[in-house]
Amino acid sequence: MQSKAALSHSVRIGLATCLLATAGVTHAEQIEEDPSVGAMIADAVLVRPVYFLLSQAGAVLYTATLPFTLMSGDSDDVAESLVVTPLQYGFVRCLGCGKVGNRIDELDEGDGKTTSHYVQLSGGYTSVSNDVGSGTGFSGGVHIGTRWSLTDRSRFDLMLGARSLGEIETSASSQTFTDTMVSYQLISRFGREIARDTDLMFKIGLHNWALDREQTAPSAATGSTSGTDLLLGLGADYHLSPSFRAGLDFTAYSLSGEEGTNVDNTVRTFDLTATYTF
Repeated sequence: MQSKAALSHSVRIGLATCLLATAGVTHAEQIEEDPSVGAMIADAVLVRPVYFLLSQAGAVLYTATLPFTLMSGDSDDVAESLVVTPLQYGFVRCLGCGKVGNRIDELDEGDGKTTSHYVQLSGGYTSVSNDVGSGTGFSGGVHIGTRWSLTDRSRFDLMLGARSLGEIETSASSQTFTDTMVSYQLISRFGREIARDTDLMFKIGLHNWALDREQTAPSAATGSTSGTDLLLGLGADYHLSPSFRAGLDFTAYSLSGEEGTNVDNTVRTFDLTATYTF
């Protein structure tokens, strides 16, 4: 359970960092307000967490309705309303302010925002830690996504994908086993252009995972389990051309099985990414 608690602590730290980082830089660009100290405290403690939850619930609803919105041709508009607008209010807004400038669902395509779609490949180094020990290996995945780029330099992504989390052996003095892990992911990313052609992106989302375990010591045994947990990360994208991006990405995953399964893994991946925009 210590690894799960550590990841939860990382999530809280990451979210707090995101809030503090984005609140200051967007104040001058987006909105002219002078919020009180009380408004800032209420915003940080009460309001922003609600917008965060709304964005994640909206992402799940967007995914569930995607077959229908793709056929009707309004999937991007639905994503803007359900996912990106709550993210703007939750993260790209000065602390304590009641409004957000450049609200995405009020901007016209080509006049304040640009929408693009992409395929991203990722692969790299993976580490796993649990109650038994730790291990390392390699893994990779593929995602499809939509990016909204705004003239205030803010960036928003919504991604769906799958990846192998590797086939990792962990061992201690009395136990040795190998976990083969697969993750199906729904990810929201948000950030800013921090330098010419370079974007800094924070990542949070849900992943549904499946794990097959083969124990070799002290006796041979096999088993499998699955679940749904959080993922958290951050990365940087560099635009090589209008169609191609290269990047670095770090993600932390929690894989906590039901009681009695003896599965409580924390997985960390360090990836190189290649993205093609179409």
